[in-house]
Amino acid sequence: MTSYPLTFRPDMQRAMRDGSKTETRRPVAASNTRVLPGTFEEADLGTARVRTSRHGALTEIRARCQLPSGMRVVTIGPKVQPGDLFWVRQKRGGRRADSRLTLVITEVHARRVQDMDDRDAMAEGLRLTMGMQIGEGRKRYAMLWDEIHGPHAWDRNDWVWVYRFEVRTGNIDRLYPELKSRARLRRRAIRRIH
Repeated sequence: MTSYPLTFRPDMQRAMRDGSKTETRRPVAASNTRVLPGTFEEADLGTARVRTSRHGALTEIRARCQLPSGMRVVTIGPKVQPGDLFWVRQKRGGRRADSRLTLVITEVHARRVQDMDDRDAMAEGLRLTMGMQIGEGRKRYAMLWDEIHGPHAWDRNDWVWVYRFEVRTGNIDRLYPELKSRARLRRRAIRRIH
């Protein structure tokens, strides 16, 4: 079980507290990805395909990569795995000791940012009102994505890691011992099943 800092806007932190935000999308980048040393920059994500890991719970990206030894297919996986933790920074550069929300990762998937529907927009914490037309949530999320990641970021349709999580209120350092023992019990139960 590893922990990582993550920054959210205040409105998204409120959505996590009230239970309406249960997932987040983050662009695939060298900082949040497991790859062979030096291959991330050379990987051609335009040719990438998603493949499910042999355990079925996690998806990875396979992409062509031009290395000095020739063309090769590399597997790109997320650093953050189910069971890992995010501690939510109150603001950029915020301290771990000041965190008040801890996210327990339950699922990780690779997707294109545009591979979402209104249900995904709601899971991202957007409030959809009665009478909205189908696709309206997705359009609102596209505007939010451009606001956060720059003009036309939605149009690029980048690869993202989709993290689904459970929210725990409290500082990660206070919650860590309890969460670690639960993770250990969960791993034992999974081993018994297999």
